[in-house]
Amino acid sequence: EQGGKDVDHDGRVSKAEFSKEQGAGSAEAFSCLDPDDDGQITREEMFDLKTRFFRSRLSHLTVEEVRGWLSSDKCVPIDMSEHLAAFRSNEVNGLSLWKFGVKNPSLLRTRLGITSEIKRATLTQAICREIEGHGCLAPNQAKRWYSEDDKGGG
Repeated sequence: EQGGKDVDHDGRVSKAEFSKEQGAGSAEAFSCLDPDDDGQITREEMFDLKTRFFRSRLSHLTVEEVRGWLSSDKCVPIDMSEHLAAFRSNEVNGLSLWKFGVKNPSLLRTRLGITSEIKRATLTQAICREIEGHGCLAPNQAKRWYSEDDKGGG
């Protein structure tokens, strides 16, 4: 079920290998994992991205903070309110977003019930922006990443 396996054992994961069984969100995740845009993910690229993810503020969010992040248009520019309960019941914290949004984006559909392809793709893009330091949690963001008005229910 997990995408991203080096099927031909050449030490790299191609877009075709990664996208197998992943569906929507896999192109965005692959793009995030392939910074030199050569169509291959090397072990070094995966290690670098994973390191940047674990250093990001996103990876340190609690379950409730993830729900706040999802509810903020500044962070995830699509309405995710109908999925907030699934994030809570599955105890998705910031650290979990690596598995759900980058390593295995098909889990957004199978585990969290996000059937909309555009929502899955947008969420993966938002996670990648945070990893790259361009998201709403980036240190250069002067304003608080969400306000009480942005918080959604669920």
